[in-house]
Amino acid sequence: VQPALAKMEQLRATGCSGLRWHLIGALQSNKAARAAAAFDVIHTLASDSALRAIARGLASSPSRCVVLIQVRLGAGRAGVEPEKAKAFLREIVAVGGITVDGVMGIAVPGEDPRPAFTRLRRVLEELRELGLQNAPLREMSAGMSDDFREAIAAGATLVRVGRALFDRSEEHTSELQS
Repeated sequence: VQPALAKMEQLRATGCSGLRWHLIGALQSNKAARAAAAFDVIHTLASDSALRAIARGLASSPSRCVVLIQVRLGAGRAGVEPEKAKAFLREIVAVGGITVDGVMGIAVPGEDPRPAFTRLRRVLEELRELGLQNAPLREMSAGMSDDFREAIAAGATLVRVGRALFDRSEEHTSELQS
């Protein structure tokens, strides 16, 4: 959060405006309120403590916060357990001031990502069935430079391909071109 806030300010100072900022890194409770005020979308809401911190930050603000629920897709991954996602969604919606626009998940490196992305898609569909207010659940954020094709095939609407875009190696350049 801290480095991003500094970059945001630098860009504003140059007259750059109209950007939409997405937080895709780990959301620490002690920075959650600041993140809620600064970012257009937080992809990584996964804990009660971060939710409470966002709620405290929103208490003195008329703005809303847009989040994605991070769902755990395997051992060593962060996020809410898939079977607890419904309860967590209800908890978020009850807080008020927060719009839940979808789910996010990261597949385990070195494993076939397709089952993980299919599981994430299933969780998203189950959450949609609840029909809760302030939960349009339009987005599925999944896939990174090595597995974005599988994520898109599973229904991802947002992918994170920074390494493929900014790594100048021949491998990533040809991957994006194909």
